[in-house]
Order: sequence, then structure tokens, then C-alpha cells
Amino acid sequence: MLLGSLPSQLALGILALSFAPVSALTSGTSPPIDQSLPGLSANPADSLRLAARIASPPLDIDGQPNPSIVKRYESEFALDGLLDRSIVGRAEPVATVIPNNVPQRLTLDVNETVIMMFELSASNPTSTLSASASATATGSLSSSAAATESASADLAKRGEDGLDLGEEEEDYDKHWSPEGLLKRATETVYISANTCLQPTGNNDNVTAPPPQLTMYISTSPENTSPGPNSTNNTQVINFTQGALMYNTTTSSSLYFSIVTPSNLTNHTGSWQFEIAVSTDGFYHRYVASEQRLFWVDSDAEAAVLTTGNLTMNSDASLVNEIMEGTPPYVLFADTAANLEGLRYSYCGLQTYAAFASERNDEATDDNVAVTMTQRSGGHPKQQFYIGNLEAKTTYYGIAVQVAEIPGNATQQYGKVKVSRDVAGTSGRIGGGGVVYARTPFETKEGTTCRIITGLDFCSDTEYAVPSNIDKYSMTELASLYDDYAAEKYEIFEKALAQSACEANPAGRYSLVRTCDDCRKAYKQWLCSVVIPRCEDYDSANLDSHIRNANTPFPNGTSLPESVIDGLSQHPLGPAFMSARNADINDVIEPGPYREILPCDDLCYDIVQSCPSALEFGCPLRGSTQYESSYAQKNNSKALACNFPGALHQASRAPGRLAVGTGALAMAMVLAVGAMLAV
Repeated sequence: MLLGSLPSQLALGILALSFAPVSALTSGTSPPIDQSLPGLSANPADSLRLAARIASPPLDIDGQPNPSIVKRYESEFALDGLLDRSIVGRAEPVATVIPNNVPQRLTLDVNETVIMMFELSASNPTSTLSASASATATGSLSSSAAATESASADLAKRGEDGLDLGEEEEDYDKHWSPEGLLKRATETVYISANTCLQPTGNNDNVTAPPPQLTMYISTSPENTSPGPNSTNNTQVINFTQGALMYNTTTSSSLYFSIVTPSNLTNHTGSWQFEIAVSTDGFYHRYVASEQRLFWVDSDAEAAVLTTGNLTMNSDASLVNEIMEGTPPYVLFADTAANLEGLRYSYCGLQTYAAFASERNDEATDDNVAVTMTQRSGGHPKQQFYIGNLEAKTTYYGIAVQVAEIPGNATQQYGKVKVSRDVAGTSGRIGGGGVVYARTPFETKEGTTCRIITGLDFCSDTEYAVPSNIDKYSMTELASLYDDYAAEKYEIFEKALAQSACEANPAGRYSLVRTCDDCRKAYKQWLCSVVIPRCEDYDSANLDSHIRNANTPFPNGTSLPESVIDGLSQHPLGPAFMSARNADINDVIEPGPYREILPCDDLCYDIVQSCPSALEFGCPLRGSTQYESSYAQKNNSKALACNFPGALHQASRAPGRLAVGTGALAMAMVLAVGAMLAV
């Protein structure tokens, strides 16, 4: 319908609205309609329908929006420039518009507010975010340019849909009546934010973090400047550990603000935060109740942490895709104090964490090594080795998921789906990552125990072992233990070759076990026995067993004679005085240490899996030989005994890690294994 064919009173209405003040078009309410105009209905529904028709920009002769007809009302006085603008009329704040799912970073000082609007368009699924900053919430978000742009897009969409403004009334009611627009425009909006920078303490005595940021969100279109000074129809949400997640269903534009504390006593500086709004899902996420990182072991200066199984699917192509693809997690680690106030913020962790496997999509920390591994069960995992740590210190590791895991494996991890491309995360659903709960881990005090990794034969062995830093590097120590175990295994293989491993089923030693089962069981037991899991002699782990008490430490010091005498008189005294294997004392000379004994299941599995002709046997529980050689698994203790893949703490999240028949699960205190004594 062209402008010239409108009734005269409707044309007058358009002109009246065209020259209405900007605030009338952007405040969420329609300007009053002069009921004295002839032909205008007093029926409120008719008035709403008319307002909806004419709120869009007028059309030119071709039916296209004509910006020259839409005019802003702005005072023009001769004294402009001589009087303060606050007297003549406050200028509109400049609005910044960003697309859906694209984060925006802003910096605020103390007692400042930034007011934002997320604009829903009933005809355009790509919404926008407008932002304007002001001190103490004195600004507003009435942007006539934004309103005009939205209305123009609305009208253009009508033309794309092939609708004619002169169609029958029922078609109009279906598409463009207030009721129709409401039905079409209702969407769930997700607001998320991360604190990237925060004020620092005035001196070293300030240990508490600064106050968190606060979001005020309007629950009514009548409040377009929510904040501390405008709390009507407002909901207040505080950031939690540097992060915020909020979602709501709405049919109109959302007005909200981010507010800094009104004053700081013990801190100085400003806040920088990243905020994103989406109609698809949270751009930033955190899951405070779930860990994705597990502590394998540590020594005085390094630690190994791992994720759980990234998939339980054994399909070779899927496993290869995961192993060769983008590692799904980024690791951050530091002491509790340095991360306090920012534990759930991805950008905050990138800024403040002392150790990071990746910062801003780049691996920049030489102290963190990342590998993909299938150790301990054969399923893909992501592993982190952190070096250059301080001795006898408690750290916290935090895993952030930044990429999808192929094969629907994300369903195992809380059904969180994130997306990330090589070029970056902007414009991606969930591009801000998913931050998970922190995992504590501790470094040892002494140098008697040292972590070894990357063994070829005992590939599931990754923990601290008795060492001597004056004699062997970590690589040399790992090779020494691994070669020793491989030599012992060759002797076993020669003995097993005497059995009828290749006979037909009727002639084999067992109908349910094979020589391959025997080989696997023996190897797991052998690696756990000849490569002891080491704890400091002063360790508080009472389940560990004292070893080598009667030998000097590498630095030449020894235990007090009174301690040695007391240990020698214990029923297990002989076991306390020496190492499990004589070669450890003769070659490595680690000095006194404690051993986390192998689990007795490893022994029993050999007896059950190997030919009886090999005459394997296990000591009876309660006997002196048993007490100095093995220990039992305990559901209430994280590491009561050692087995391949044992962790310092277990994951009990259902559906994430599983144990198949004969397989060892990585992150469970209870694992199916076995233990043999020869």
C-alpha cells in the first residue's frame, strides 16, 4: 500500500509519529494518539493495531523506507554551545551494536555502570546488543538510530515475506497484530559474562579478593535504565567467582546493566569483563559441581593430571579422530589465593593463572606439556604434565572445555556442547568455553620421590618412584625402571612358552582364560611391583609402608637412631629396613621413603589367569608377608593401594567412566585388577 492511498487522518498520524521525540519511540511505550482526530477509534485494541502499523518508518513512493521522512526531535536553540548540554538537553549516548554470540569487552572503574539493551526482532533471528557506559547509572539506552534500524529491518522483512499492508484484516492480525508479534517474538535469551581483570590489593597483607561485579536486569520495558538508582521491576544477580549466567524468556527488548562496587577500601584498579548475549545458549559457562581433571601424582616440583576417558567407544576411526584432533581441554593451575574471585572465568584464568596449557589459543607455557594418551584402559584421555612447581605446596588445577569431542562424547560430560574453530571463538555458540570445578593437588617436600612418564614397556606407569636426583635425570630414571621390568618379563615369557597356549580349546589349561590373559595380568603385576609408588618418608599417608629406613638420604643425612631402633623391633621391621627390590638400593640409592603397596587384586588375577604349572601363589591376608607386600582397595580412601592408572582421588560422576570386563577404569577408586606375589 503506498503512502498516497492512506486516509488523511492516518497520514496525519504517521507525520505525528515521525516527528515525535526520540524517547517516545524507544521507551517501550507508544506515543499518545490524539483522539480528536476524525476517524480514529477509541477502542484500545484498534489503537494498538494502528500503532503497530505506523510505528515503522514511512514508505516512499516505491514502498521502501524513507529515512528523510523519519526525523528526530532535538532542540535547536540559539544558545546551543553556550549553555551546558545538561541544561539544553542531554545528548543520546553512543550505542555499540554487536551480533548474536559475539562477546564484547568493557572496562569499568569504581562506581561505574554500563547499561545495555538486547534487542529482539520478531522478523530477524539475529538479535543485537547495544551498550552505552555512564557513571553511576545516569546514562540511558534510548537510541533512535537503533530503533529506526530495527523498524526498517522489520518492514523489509514484511516485503520479503510477500505480505501486502493492504491484505485482509485476518492476515494482518495473524502476522502483525500485537498478539501475532508477541507470539513470534518470544525467545529465550542467555546472558553470560566473565571477569577478565579485577582490582589488586593495596599491599601484601590483603588476601581477600575484591568485590564481585553485579548485574541489574529490568523485568519490565518501563525500566530502560536498571541499576542501583533505578531498581523498580529489577532483578539483581551477582557474579560468582568472576562469572555470571542468566537466562530469561522474553518477547521484548531486554535492558540490563553491569555495575562495579561504589567504593574500594583495600584494593585499587579497575574491572574488565567480557559479556555476550545469545538466543542459542550460553556463550560462557561454568559447572561448579563437576571436575574434569584428576590428580595422578606429583613430586617436589612437578605433577601429572589427566582428564577422564573422552569416549568409551572402541571404534578405531572415532578413537583416531579424537587422538589426532584438537585437544578439547585447556588446563590452568595456581594456588588458591591467586585464583580466588576468578575460578569460573575463562578469560580471568588466562590472565591470572601462573600455569596454563594455552593462553588466547596459543601454547605459550613451557612448564605445561599436553599429550593425548590411551594409557590405563585403552581409551583416549588428555594428559597434562606441569613442571617448575614449588615444593610442599597445594595447587588447584582447572579444566576448561574449549572444543567439541567427536562421537557425541560430550553427552558423557553433562551434555555440554561447545564449538570452536581455528580462527577463534567469536560468533560461536558456547565459544567462551565451559569452566569446571577445580581439582586440588599437592607437591611433595623431599626429592626422594620423582615422577616418571612415557615408559615404553610399563606404559600405564606414571607416578613418583624412588629416585636419586644426584645420579639420574628423570629420563634416565624412567629408562632404568622400564628396562628392568622388561628384562623380568622376558623370563616370564620363556616360562609361559612351555604351556599349551596354541592348543585347541579342549587341550588348553583353561576354558575361560588364555595365555593372553595371563600375559596381561602378569605385566600389570610386574610393573606395579618392580616400580614402587613412592611417598615422602614424612608423608601423612598412614596406608603407605616404610622402606629403606636404615639407609642414608642422598644428601648424606640419616634417620635418628632411636627411630631406626624402634622400627627394627616392629614385626615388619625387616621390610622397613630395606627396599622391596634389592636393586633399588644397590643402583638408585634413594634413601628412606614410603611405598604405596600394590593392590592384592593384581596378585589374585595372575593366579586365576595363568597356567597352574607356573605355580604362582599369593600370601594370605593378615600374614606378615602379605602386610609387607600388598594392600586392599578401600572405597573410603583415595589411594589405599597402587594399581595401573590409580589416582589420588576418584570421579563418581555416573556415566562418564566405565569399567569393562578385564579393563581398568582410570578415575575410579574401585577398579578391577589383580595382584600376585611370587
